[in-house]
Amino acid sequence: MQDLRTPQTTFAPRSRMSSLRSVREFTTRIVARVTAATSEFRTPVVQPATQPELAEVEAAELFTDADMPPVADIETAAASYFRAADAARTADRQKRASKKVLSRLMPGRYGDWEVTREPSGRMVADLEEIRATYKRLGLGVVPMRSSAPSLKVRRVQLDTPSEAVNAEFVALAGVR
Repeated sequence: MQDLRTPQTTFAPRSRMSSLRSVREFTTRIVARVTAATSEFRTPVVQPATQPELAEVEAAELFTDADMPPVADIETAAASYFRAADAARTADRQKRASKKVLSRLMPGRYGDWEVTREPSGRMVADLEEIRATYKRLGLGVVPMRSSAPSLKVRRVQLDTPSEAVNAEFVALAGVR
């Protein structure tokens, strides 16, 4: 005898094509997530001839061919910058972890340390208020501009020894 309180629902079996499509979509999503998560660790195979950041950097700020420092100096500066940026990221993680504890404390003295809260002197634009004013006055969309490009330094593995590349640069510089 059938229980009338719970309706019996039967589902049609999924077709083979539908199952394959679901697997393909799932795989595509996983590959996209992994690609996004590992993009900063991948070594670029080919460097683009013109980078988009260069368009926004003023030509007066860039080295000319005559002023270009030696490759060894550039490598030293890049390695130093990379280490400093890594140290800054580590420090930021440590600050966030410490702040989780410290932000929940009442102001006061704790051992050799004093915890206080002081108002910031930094001022930032209130975009919510600006948008409301623009809307109220019928001025349209709030004009925005992009920020300056960020300097990124990544280690690149070359198939050719760096001495051979440097020799090629010297040879090409002599051709001009």
